[in-house]
Formats: sequence, structure tokens, C-alpha cells
Amino acid sequence: PVYNVIPFPLESPNHGPRQRVSGEEDANASPFGWHDIDGAAGSEFAVTKGNNVYATEDTVNSNSGNGFSPNGGDSMVFDFPMDSTWMNPNSYVAASVTNLFYWNNIVHDVFYNYGFNETSGNFQKNNYAKGGTANDHVMADAQDGSGTTNANFSTPNDGQSGRMQMYLWPTTTVTAPKMALTGSLTADGSYTAPLSNFGTKRFADITAKVVWVHDGSAADTLGCNTLINGAELAGNIALIYRGTCNNTQKVLNAQNAGAIAVIVVNTTTTATSMSGSNANITIPSVIVSSTDGAKIRAAMRNGDTLMATLKGLPNVKAYDSDFDNGVIVHEFGHGISNRLTGGPSNSNCLSNAEQGGEGWSDFFALALTAKASDSANTPRGMGTFVFNQAVSALGIRDFKYSRNMSVNPMTYNYLKNNTEVHYTGTVWCAMLWDMYWNLVDKYGFDADIYHGTGGNNKAIQLVIDGLKLQPCNPGFVDARNAILKADSINNGGANKEAIWKAFARRGLGYSASQGLASSATDGVAKFDLPPGITGVDEAANLASYIQLSPNPTNGIAVLVLPDQLTKAQLTICDITGKIVLDQMAYTDMNQHIIIDMSVYQNGLYFVKLTNGGTTFQSKLLLNK
Repeated sequence: PVYNVIPFPLESPNHGPRQRVSGEEDANASPFGWHDIDGAAGSEFAVTKGNNVYATEDTVNSNSGNGFSPNGGDSMVFDFPMDSTWMNPNSYVAASVTNLFYWNNIVHDVFYNYGFNETSGNFQKNNYAKGGTANDHVMADAQDGSGTTNANFSTPNDGQSGRMQMYLWPTTTVTAPKMALTGSLTADGSYTAPLSNFGTKRFADITAKVVWVHDGSAADTLGCNTLINGAELAGNIALIYRGTCNNTQKVLNAQNAGAIAVIVVNTTTTATSMSGSNANITIPSVIVSSTDGAKIRAAMRNGDTLMATLKGLPNVKAYDSDFDNGVIVHEFGHGISNRLTGGPSNSNCLSNAEQGGEGWSDFFALALTAKASDSANTPRGMGTFVFNQAVSALGIRDFKYSRNMSVNPMTYNYLKNNTEVHYTGTVWCAMLWDMYWNLVDKYGFDADIYHGTGGNNKAIQLVIDGLKLQPCNPGFVDARNAILKADSINNGGANKEAIWKAFARRGLGYSASQGLASSATDGVAKFDLPPGITGVDEAANLASYIQLSPNPTNGIAVLVLPDQLTKAQLTICDITGKIVLDQMAYTDMNQHIIIDMSVYQNGLYFVKLTNGGTTFQSKLLLNK
């Protein structure tokens, strides 16, 4: 097969162009290719479906697996157009699904070689008699209609498919659809008309005549039977009363009769979005209250010809997360960490407060999109593409990832600042990313992500095996110890120094106390190394980790300090050398010292911070 995708290891369209690739299947992880399920030579599917993943669009949020799946034809060429302006996502959905299929398979094959295989609970339709429980390939939903500006992965126990939902990220707020009526003095106006949870959610504005349905029964306006006035309904908007049968049946009957949309009149004075699921419904439908329905009915009985306009979701620019490969890897990573922690039959072992679920996923995304030209101090943002940012921008996390603590100063103490899961995960990933680079420094970087022997490969292996060894609902110390144990088992402890130094510099040192894993705020950070391991005293280099921003400032400037410093002597001089401020300054709970420059005149100032042997000096420009 040939796939036109943003290829491994590129992170997004901003990191490199789409390319036609082939032969990417790993023989060990996918011995019969990506479109197989029977374990015999030859593909069973010419669409984006196979043993590891079934990728479809799910714009209607049916979760049925019956959405559109692009067909590569007899030649198995999945090459479809992509609109680089990111307008009208429906126009490039085939390309979206293809990229999603390709990257799910890449992630499957990569991590298979690190031990996320059949017996460890990986996601496969057919386990090829290698153990574990089969019938659980990933259901990957492109342009999922259940939301925007997000993505997720649900992980049931081994034997049940994981579901990945990838959303669009609009650049403007998407408003709810509205309905307007014209043609009647009594019924003209705008109506509250929520869109149903089934059928299409993205459509151009629809304007057509409103027509009652008739199904030939005693209550023929309920539309529960095959409609008999198809000639009148064709190309128009059907009006149906709620009751007796399911809403999905009513709308499907109207669609089959030729209606292009449906208005359902509720039985109550409220208009609440209709639920249900039927993948065969492709037209939009809305519901109005019984009060509004009575107004519409009265106008039609009066002989008024009502024209309705259903306002579709605006055709706004939206960045498609199906092309943000870092986000795809991140979401798949939840399936890995949930299946490996506690074992494949207990995927609920990462539900405690102090767990690094989001951090493991970020780590996997970083590791699979790393390049040989990167260094430990290369700043890496997450999700810059979906945020419509440059590749050098921050992305969706509070800090970029880098071993340079002036770029990412996060330590174990930062958990006290914010217990939101992504923030907690960012702290954990910062530690893992330091460890990754310590090992790359020691063994080098190997571009063979599948079978290489570089420090990057060793770091991934330790993280995967640490997941297997850690207890259910682990805290950070538990997770750190599991990685150390994995190194002891795999390598005879050959890398314990590199591992300890990574964790210790960010507060998860030898004397660190976890407290309760059910709490993210009761841990005690320590920066020491265990007996027998010596290294650079991080406290001696703290000055390089202190940040002063914004600079220039219009009044307030912030000094960000490492956790080891709680106070320091702050001295500020003007350009003539005159001291304008000289006092002991104390950090707040975020390790910040706030400097109020609003009382001084515009100009250049010199800031000096002193604590024992640590000195920080910087110029600060005030421009109010």
C-alpha cells in the first residue's frame, strides 16, 4: 500500500510536507501487513481497516464504525487531496482518515517492539495465536463530531477495542445552529432549535419549504411509518411531531422520502437536543418546543407557505488534529499506559491524583517525533499545529520540554501549584525527558526507532518496562522506582546514575517523599542523590535557571526561581549606578518574586539577585 501522509517522524504539516510512503509495516509487529485480519498472505480490506486499527470519519458522533473510510482501490493507493488552508474539513476527510490510520499503525508497530504486544494487552483484532485477548483493534474516529478543540482515548480492558476521538480545532468560536422562518405574519422569526446528536452536524445553510409528513396512519404526522407524500417532501424540510417511535426512525423515514432536513416538534415546552444513533442518517434535524410548534402549525393551517432556514455550523478555519501526529501518539499513549499499569485486565489503574498519565503520553509523542539533529536543550512544544502556532511556539502546555531549566523549570514542588492532570503530567514528562537525554548523551541517538540500540531506544524501553513494574495507582516515587528496577533487570543497573540525576535535579531525589499517591500536593521534593552516586551540585548552577520576564516591561516584572531558593537579596540600580531598590525578597508559592517597576522612570535598569554563592544579574528595560 501507498499512503500520502505526514510521515514518521514528522510531527505535523508545519514540521514538513506530506509525502507518499510505502513499505512502512514492521515485519515483527504486523507480519501480514496493516490491512490484514485473517493471518494469511494478502489484504482483506482496501479501506483504512486492518488488524491494528479501523480508522473512519465520525462527524456525526455515532461511534458505530460505520463512518466513511477511504478506499485505496485495487492498487491500494491512499492518496487524497488536502486543503492547506484548513477550510471546509469535509473536503479533505479522506486525507485525514488516511493519516490517522497510518500513524496508529506506526505507533502500534513501534511499541510492539518494546513489549506492548499481545500478552501485554495491545490492540489487535487477531492476536495470531500469540496470547492475550484479541478482537480489540483501535477504533480511530477522524473529525469526531462529539466536540472540538480536544482529543481523547478510552481504554477498556484487553479484548475490547480502544477508541480514539480526534477533533477539529476551530480558530473562532463555533456557535450553535439557529432556525429562522419566513412567509407568515404570525410565525416569522428566529427559533431555538438545537441540532440533534445524530445526522450531519456540519452543513451549509439550508433554506427550503416546510412540509408536514404523512405516513398514512391515524396519527400520520408522527412519521413512524413509510411516508406517503414523498413527492411533496423531496427537496424540502419535513415537519414531524414527536412521540410513539424513536426520533431516529422519524428522521430516517423523512430522509428516505427525499427531505433534506427535519424539524421535530417536541411534546414539552422545552427544546432539548435529540439523542440517538443511526449511521444511515445523513441529513440534519432540529427540535423545537411544543409552544413554537403550535405557532408553526397554526400558520400552516392558515395556508401560509413557510420557508425555514437552518443555520449550519459556520465554515470556519479549523485545524484538524488528525494531522497533528504528536497528538495522535499522545492519545494512543493513554492506551499503552492504561493497559500496562496494573496489567491488561485492569485498565483503571491510573485514576489517582499523583499519576503521570498525561506525562507518559507527552513523552511518547516527543520520543517518536525526535530527530537526530535535536539536542537536550532543543525546546519542544506540544500541539503547536492545532493551536495554529509556529513549530518553535509553546503549544498546549505551560512550558516547553527541554533539559534546560531556564526553559522548563518544573520540579516535583510544582505539583503544589496546580493539580490539573495535564499540568501534573507536564511535571512528570519533564523528568522523563531529562532522563531520555541523559541516556542519549551516554549512548547516542539511533534513528532506528524500532530496533535501535541508542539512548533514545533505551529510554523508551525503560519507560515501557517501568509501566509494567509499577503498582496500580502509582505516585511519582513509585513510578521512578519502577524505572530504576527496570534498569536493574534489563541492564544490571548500568544506567542508575543517569536515571537518578535526571529525577534528582527536578526534586524527585533520593530523599524525596511521595506522601499519598491519592494526593498530588503532599509530596516533599528533595534534590539529593543516593549514596555512591556523585554529580554536579545543581545548586551551584542555579543562576542559569533564573528567569526575568517580561523584558522589556511596562511595570511589573517577574523573577522565576528554582524550588531550592525561597529568598534572595534583590538589588536594582538605574543606568547611573544609583541603587533604587535593595531588600531581601521572598518567593511566593509559584517560586516567583514580583518586581513592581511602575514607580520608576522609563529607562534601563540592572537587576542583581544574590543568595550565598548564587548570583543572577540581568538588564531590565522599563517602557511604560
